[in-house]
Amino acid sequence: MDTIEIDEVSMDKSGRVVIPKDVRQKLGLHTGIIMKLVQIAGKGLQLIPVYEKSALVEDGGLFYKPAPAGAAPMNREAVRDRMTALRNPVARRRAIEEAGLLDADNADQ
Repeated sequence: MDTIEIDEVSMDKSGRVVIPKDVRQKLGLHTGIIMKLVQIAGKGLQLIPVYEKSALVEDGGLFYKPAPAGAAPMNREAVRDRMTALRNPVARRRAIEEAGLLDADNADQ
C-alpha cells in the first residue's frame, strides 16, 4: 500500500479530525464508513475502514432497501411495472448504477 503524506490536520474541541477531500477520494472513503481506531505503540494512531452501514433492512428473512422518506408507497401494478422494466438489460444496468452497485471491475459487463 502506498503511503500518502499529509502535511498536517487539526483536531477540534470535540475530538474530530478532518481527512482531506483528495485523500478521502483516493482511498474511497465516504460518509457512513465505520473506522476502527488503533493505537500503534510509539508511532501514533491508525484508522482502518471496518464496514459500511447497510442500506438494507431485513424483514422475515427478506432484505430490501427502504424507500426514501416521503416517497409514495408502490402498489402491485407499480411493482410489476418496475420488475418488467428491470428485465430489460439497459434498464437493469441503469438501476444498478443508480443504486451505486456497479464498481470499476464490473463497468464493462
